[in-house]
Formats: sequence, structure tokens, C-alpha cells
Amino acid sequence: MNILYVLCDARTPGPIPDQLCAKGYKTEVVDEPGSAIFTIRENPDAIDAVIFNSGGDVQEGLEFLTLVKTDTEIWDTPVIVQSNGASEEEQTSLVEAGAYFCIVADIDNDILHSIVRTSAVDARQTRLIRKDVRNRSSGVGRLVNATFEIQTLDEARKLATMLSLPCPDPQSAAIGLTELLVNAIEHGNLGITYEQKQILLDTNSWPQEIEKRLLLTENRNKYVTVEFETHSSSIQFRIKDMGRGFDPKPFMTICPERMTRRNGRGIAMAAQFCFDKVEYIGCGNEVSVTIDHVAKWGQRLSA
Repeated sequence: MNILYVLCDARTPGPIPDQLCAKGYKTEVVDEPGSAIFTIRENPDAIDAVIFNSGGDVQEGLEFLTLVKTDTEIWDTPVIVQSNGASEEEQTSLVEAGAYFCIVADIDNDILHSIVRTSAVDARQTRLIRKDVRNRSSGVGRLVNATFEIQTLDEARKLATMLSLPCPDPQSAAIGLTELLVNAIEHGNLGITYEQKQILLDTNSWPQEIEKRLLLTENRNKYVTVEFETHSSSIQFRIKDMGRGFDPKPFMTICPERMTRRNGRGIAMAAQFCFDKVEYIGCGNEVSVTIDHVAKWGQRLSA
């Protein structure tokens, strides 16, 4: 896995690059944010995650995040901000600006490895989605309105790719739809809790647990229903699972308690960077998302 470590103002790298190299990561150190952006843009598929050392200057971290998140070619590159001495409020502002995680220089080695690995794995999944969107085109005319039922993660990813094609920015739409569809399957229909998923990720047993639960008698007839509608000024998706529902409010933003957790950020990322509107309905087992035709995705990010 390839990690780009970015410095500012001739700071010393500190122990983190050496920690990563010891874990087998290929780590490149860059001493200027502009050079880092150039490196990422030159070959975005070659960078699995970026660690930005902002020192104690949170504003530098925010400015770097703005450069990444307003660039439609590299916006989904995971950026981990090293913000030594930042307050809880400042860390929250970094996450709200798009930081994948916030860390400190003396972070525990195992936690660092877990955070970087999660970021890199998510980046590779995102690249697969982008590739699917680039390689897929509709050969049967324009999709206007439709209803689908899915059960598996593979079906979720394929459907997200197909439904993204009429959107102004298909790649960002596919990423957001995949997050919401996967959530509906694993948390809704299969009943995997936030805490359970954290354990499954830590033990590398999440895919196996998904497959096991799909085969259970009580889950065999559970589906996620997806409605797709086009309007004169927008595209709307309604996703409904057959679970008990949940309270979505804590997951619409990333709180400080989850800043070093491997899961729990998908809904917030989708709401902030992929859609114009995300609204959960009733008990939380149904969500409506909207993409405006007239809104430019890059403009939404920079607003």
C-alpha cells in the first residue's frame, strides 16, 4: 500500500513514516502541499492514503482538505490529518471538512496501522467503483423511473453503478449509493450493529459474517427496495430495508468519539460529498436522497 506523507514549513516528519515503513507500507514524504496535490493528480490510483502533518496549525489542515475536496479528480482520496494539540472542536472541524481521521504524532502503532489500513482499503474499493462507472454505459436508452430489489453486497454495488449513470457526476453518485445500499443490507436486513461491525472489521471477519447471515432462514426473504425517479430538476432515490430502523442523527456527522473508529462515517460522507439532500424517514429504515440537475458537484463542495 502506498502512503503519501505531507509536511509543511520544513517540519520534521517525526516517527509516523518510520512506523508505516516498519508495517510494510511504501511511504513517500513530500514537503509542500502543492507538490502533494500534483503527485496525487498525476496518478491518483497509485496513492492509497494521504497523511497531512499540520503540526499545531489546524488552518493549514483545513486549507489542504479544501484543495483535495474541491478537486473532482481526487476528492475521494482519504486524507488523514495529523493535528498535534488540536482541541476536540478543531478536530471536529477537520472531519467536517473531509478528514478521514485525525491523529497525533505519538499515536499507538497498532491504532495507526488500523487507521491507515482502513483508509487504504476504502480507497481501493472506491477506485473499483470509479472503474465500474467508467466502463459501464447504458445500451437500452435513458432510465427514467424504476424499482429494484436487492439482497447481496454484489448486487448493491452493481445497482449503484447502473443508477449513477444518469447523474451529473456518476462517480460520486455511485460511491454515495454504494454506502447507503451496503448500510441497508448489513445494518438493516442483517441486523449487524455499529459495535458488531467494528469487531468484525478488527478481526477481518466482516465478509464472512455477511455471507453467513444472508443464508439464515429469517433473512432469506429480506430485500432492500430501491426506487429511482427522474424529475425536471433533480434525480431522487428512495432506499428501504426490512430492518427495525435506527436513529440516523448521530451518523449524519462524524463526532469526536468516532474519529479513530474504522466504521461509522459512510452516511456522513455520502451526505456531505455525494448528494444535495439526504433525509431518513420514519423509524430510519428508509432514506430519500436527491441530486439536483442544476447543481454542479464541484460548486457544492466549495460552497
